[in-house]
Amino acid sequence: MTEQPKKKRFWGSLFRSRSNAQPSGRPVEPEEPPKNISHGDLLPRMTGTRRRPRRPDPRDSKGKGREQLNGHLYDQIPLTKWPPSGISADADLTLGQAMELISRGVPTHKGHKRPITHAADHYYGLYATTDGNHGKEGDSVNQHNAMTQLMTLRVQGSGPPAHPWETLEQPSFAFGVGARPGTITLNSWVSRSSAMPPAIALRDPGMVPREVDLTQVFERLKDLEAGLEDDDPELMYQLLYKRFLRDPEKTSNPHKRMEQQITDLVMCLSGLDWIDFANPKNQVVTRFIYDTSPANHQQYLKFFYQLLLSLELELRINSRLHTDWAKERLLLQIPPRIQWNLALARRWRENIRIEDYGATAEQVRLRFKLRKRQTKMLKRFAQMMKWSNLAETLDVLKERDADGSLLVISSHTMAFFSGLVLPGPTFPFLIMNSLIDIDPDKATDHLSLLTHLSPNCGFQYRNSYTYWTSTSIVGKVLAPTCLEVAGWVGPARPSNDLSRSQIARIRSRRARQRLSCDDVETMRERCDPLGPAWESYPVKEYALPPLPNSDDAVDTVRVVNLNLKPLDAPEASTGTAGRCA
Repeated sequence: MTEQPKKKRFWGSLFRSRSNAQPSGRPVEPEEPPKNISHGDLLPRMTGTRRRPRRPDPRDSKGKGREQLNGHLYDQIPLTKWPPSGISADADLTLGQAMELISRGVPTHKGHKRPITHAADHYYGLYATTDGNHGKEGDSVNQHNAMTQLMTLRVQGSGPPAHPWETLEQPSFAFGVGARPGTITLNSWVSRSSAMPPAIALRDPGMVPREVDLTQVFERLKDLEAGLEDDDPELMYQLLYKRFLRDPEKTSNPHKRMEQQITDLVMCLSGLDWIDFANPKNQVVTRFIYDTSPANHQQYLKFFYQLLLSLELELRINSRLHTDWAKERLLLQIPPRIQWNLALARRWRENIRIEDYGATAEQVRLRFKLRKRQTKMLKRFAQMMKWSNLAETLDVLKERDADGSLLVISSHTMAFFSGLVLPGPTFPFLIMNSLIDIDPDKATDHLSLLTHLSPNCGFQYRNSYTYWTSTSIVGKVLAPTCLEVAGWVGPARPSNDLSRSQIARIRSRRARQRLSCDDVETMRERCDPLGPAWESYPVKEYALPPLPNSDDAVDTVRVVNLNLKPLDAPEASTGTAGRCA
């Protein structure tokens, strides 16, 4: 066996508190407690008290075998010298002892390379997971506090996703926004090096659904609110094939098995005449149903017919007759375009109910379960952004909430207050455009062209503040001095280079730095504070990192001016300019 290289190793875990520790050895007690810790914190645990059980050692699958270090309790307090009291400089630490003294409190990063379904081997997705980050399970922002719950959707199962590859939108927003304003997560950075295939062009299978009217569609949508009739296969077959689909093997082999019906629904929804919700241009879905006039009747019917077939498919996939393993395997085989249909069906099933319907769109009455919550969210968002016309805007919001007219202002307000929001980059623009549409000030007319199709943008409103998207470089630079909420950074300093109320689109270049697959796959070993795995860990190979000098800290940097350089002449009619910060 070759001799272990002799070198000093530095780590940042020795000054963590006990609450941030990742224990792996038996507690040992220090010689004397530091001045900032009371003696009560060092008393033995009282029997009968309820405490959260310790997490097992990440290197020990059994979570057992904690080792004693000369009777000292080093995992209780930060260490202030190395070697610690009672340990010789020439001693060798076991793995458990080294984890106890050196690795506690240090986050663990692991890279993942995963294949892409229906793609060649040279396409892959790269991800990173982080555990033990100062008592947290990751390095991403809290979804509730950041108002970004509707920006992400787990492909299979309920609740928040456990891994970044479990979300429909990629890169994943649940694992993309950093905990500090203006930052991204390690997973977001790693994901940018993925080799993703181009969009898969589906062939039209030629399976055309039956012709229906609006009453038939809403009658079935209303029935499905109670769930699928999966306990009666004969009834389920009749309801699907007598009304909406044609069974190609009706006489020889009727499609009464659920897997056959799933296949038929996927083939039908693969038709080229349906709306492609995977296309970003179509992801503000309420624009297809906002207009209830007779002129838009065919588009209105087409949208809800597609929604109905998607809901039939979604309920069959998630039937109680299927195991979670089978659901996950099945969803992995479904093309991305069909998965976006399933996402729309889930949003509808979770957030909307039908109260009344008829032969025309004007007769349709819907109940929106999230309207009250979304109203409170928009009010809080406006207050946090210090909206210039706040008082008048909140008055209008209160009046329209009372008379139930919030959803008829625009297709953006209809999407935001109904919760019919597809995951991805549309939500920040839905919430901001809803605020702009409710504001009675005429100056908001110049801000009507905010769109998720130009995500790197911002705007100035009434010469008071500027607001920037979190994806723009201007927003990332200004975020530490502002708030980052719902994908927006603000309120930020105004700019003399913009008119009183004007949109600015920021020119951005793609970052040149990229990680290799080897960088990602070896991340766990390279970020280990102990270094390569070994039989023992000599004390003399490690050293305490120097404490930062508070006198050297500089806290005098301030954003004084926000200057923007125009790339072309401003468009006076739209109030939009292409600019570079």
